[in-house]
Amino acid sequence: MESLTRVRHAPLVVLFGTLSAFAFYSTWGMSVLDGTMSRMLELRGMETPLIPGTDVPLRLHFTGIAPIDNWYTIMVLFFWQAVDGSHPATSLAGVYFLGQLVAIWTLVYVEGAKVENKKNCLGRTLPWILLMHNLTLGCFGPIYFAVHLLSLKSPDSSRPAATKKGKAPVPSASAHVLAAAARYLRFLPFSIVLGFVVPSIWIGLPPPRLATYASQQAAIAIWTPFPVWVGLSQLLLTRYLPKLSGCEGEAASATPGTGSISPARSQATYLGALRWVYLFCLVGSALVHVGVVTTSLSTQLFPAIFTPAIRSEFAPMNLLFPRNAEVASSIGAGVLNFMQWDQWIGYSSVLIWALKLAQEDRLAPLTWTRLGLYGLGLASIVALLGPAAAAVLLLWGGDERRYAVEP
Repeated sequence: MESLTRVRHAPLVVLFGTLSAFAFYSTWGMSVLDGTMSRMLELRGMETPLIPGTDVPLRLHFTGIAPIDNWYTIMVLFFWQAVDGSHPATSLAGVYFLGQLVAIWTLVYVEGAKVENKKNCLGRTLPWILLMHNLTLGCFGPIYFAVHLLSLKSPDSSRPAATKKGKAPVPSASAHVLAAAARYLRFLPFSIVLGFVVPSIWIGLPPPRLATYASQQAAIAIWTPFPVWVGLSQLLLTRYLPKLSGCEGEAASATPGTGSISPARSQATYLGALRWVYLFCLVGSALVHVGVVTTSLSTQLFPAIFTPAIRSEFAPMNLLFPRNAEVASSIGAGVLNFMQWDQWIGYSSVLIWALKLAQEDRLAPLTWTRLGLYGLGLASIVALLGPAAAAVLLLWGGDERRYAVEP
């Protein structure tokens, strides 16, 4: 069965490998070729390193561990012109990317919490997200998606027993596992907000008006390993707030006289928890998408309300497409090019992965007509709500079919 799965997914695995290789070239490779990386290393290596555009010392020590401190310093230099607003296009592109990443990281956490992934490498979300967050979604996202596809069982064997043939209930052991997964999922949006969104907002406070230069550098260092804070939040919330995590409701759903959890009820509870997480992803990513797209289009529809510089920076073509300059005019310009490639490759990989999972969960094969309509609908969702929202809807629809409790 495993060999058949590998053969079935081989073309997409090759595609993901190609996307990952191209992402390494177009992000890290280009940052070396256009001088962005050398500028950051030059600033860090100065006798008295300063934050770009200021006379404020660049912080070189955060943890006392040299490799980690060196990486945090690079992250400060990498994001600084997006943080301080001196490169507005990079700032706006960064806001958009953060909005999409909230949903994408949450989807990775959801996949790690699913019953079929708990015992394989996909259940270890911390190292995966650390890699994708620090070394780019475009480089390591395709690798994660390829591993995910290779870990899939056949659609029928991965489908919960409650939905096979429409009537057979899930086993008691599976019911307990689903109940535990539902507890995990209920708190996941709160943990994402505490561990990722709050540090991201902290980073965005402009210095020195709303934050000090020292606190901004500390914020970037704290934000860099955000999966650790998400995991810690999950541990504390699910362990010390049992009433809010639904333990009482699960106890109430136990089968009378047996003390065991009702399979149908646990599956319904799990699906309800999934819906809550997917709704969080959908609303958050869509709001950021609509806000940024509206701002960018406004520069063309209402140019008089923007300064010439902002019109140029926020123009749709400037935000959408990398310029691949031979020499970046500044670190901020190089970072914008870096993020644009990361987003193009990362979002494409996420959508290909979500489409494949949606196809695996479909009970009826797609005809060419349905496939065309499907593609048109997906393109419309991407344009209206954003790529992350489109991926959320694809996975949400698949889980609705997989975990629906038949009457």
